[in-house]
Amino acid sequence: EHLQEQAARLQQDLDESVASKSGTEQEYNALRAQLRTAEEELLSLQEAKAMQDEELATCQGELALANDNLAREADSLAQVQKEIQRLSDLGTSTSSTVEELQRELAACQE
Repeated sequence: EHLQEQAARLQQDLDESVASKSGTEQEYNALRAQLRTAEEELLSLQEAKAMQDEELATCQGELALANDNLAREADSLAQVQKEIQRLSDLGTSTSSTVEELQRELAACQE
């Protein structure tokens, strides 16, 4: 009888151990599945970040090119403004010369 009780206790301990092990394996498998999912999400996020980094680099390159073009346009505009001023000065000078010549002609005609 004592051996039967001991055998029953051992069987119960064995059943609990198997149940515990089974539960532990299920928990372990669930955690591994969560880990795999997290790793896949991390990889996906890393790929998305790499794509965004590439897009950012492209945009920065385009911005630098646009800034260079803008600087060239500003230089061209400054040159045009200088030419306009030169022509304006020439026009003023020509007007003064014409007026002076008209005065001289008038003086000669008198």
